[in-house]
Amino acid sequence: MGPLTDLNVFEFNNIYELLNVHFNLKKIKNPKYSLRSYARQLGYKNPSLISDVLNQKRRPNSKLLKRISDQSKWTEQQLRYVEGLNLLNSIGKVNNKTEVVQKYLDSIQTKVNNNKIYLTLDIFNYISEWQHLVILELLELKDFKNDPNWISKKLNNLVSPEKVSITLERMERLKLIKKNKNNAKWIKTKKLPLWIGDTLPSLAIQNFHSQMIELGLQALKLKSQKERDIRGTTFSFEKSKMNIVTDLVKDFHEKLLLLNDSSQNDCVLQLNTQLFLLTNPSN
Repeated sequence: MGPLTDLNVFEFNNIYELLNVHFNLKKIKNPKYSLRSYARQLGYKNPSLISDVLNQKRRPNSKLLKRISDQSKWTEQQLRYVEGLNLLNSIGKVNNKTEVVQKYLDSIQTKVNNNKIYLTLDIFNYISEWQHLVILELLELKDFKNDPNWISKKLNNLVSPEKVSITLERMERLKLIKKNKNNAKWIKTKKLPLWIGDTLPSLAIQNFHSQMIELGLQALKLKSQKERDIRGTTFSFEKSKMNIVTDLVKDFHEKLLLLNDSSQNDCVLQLNTQLFLLTNPSN
């Protein structure tokens, strides 16, 4: 994987969301990475310009986009698309000019299946932050309360009530949840799970799994044996048959979800499976 090659610029329809995801990908890869580091890497001594752009207080200029392109090793086609996107977002209201620019973007835009799937910042955060899927499952509990404080306590205060509210609002924007007829309780929509496939930045997925593995480590130390089951198996095998094991694991996960069909659910569980090489295959 090359430098940020997993960021597909063609799936964005907003220049500010693209640049924020570009910055967040770097922060995920290196937690110590700061806005000042980002600015310095792009050749700016003062991070205020970058901060203003990310906060939509200033429009990115062509010089900044070219520096980001050079750093990320974008192709000429990718840079042209980003520049066109920047122009489109700066026009504002729809008019003849926006139609011309949109046609230009469409002429170089990569299509995903038969529809355009835009990798917005909401989708990136939904996958990247563990609490989204957990809160989504909390809605299924028989004693669920539509209260950020209750949800926060249910998650052992690992997520603040404020962040719970932000998470719920984000999932509503993604049409994953909605209020019931009485507008009193969050419920899941009938929308299919948000799968983006190969278009999703791998670093977002890595961040999610890293968080869940860390929560597993906490469970190992803090939960009783009745509240967790952590085991491992070390074995020699034929590498060429590794796909057999991965298929078995995938099948197990799918069958496990079939058991989740009860109106009496009273907890949320997390199952992590890890299968990886412990030896160097080249030696």
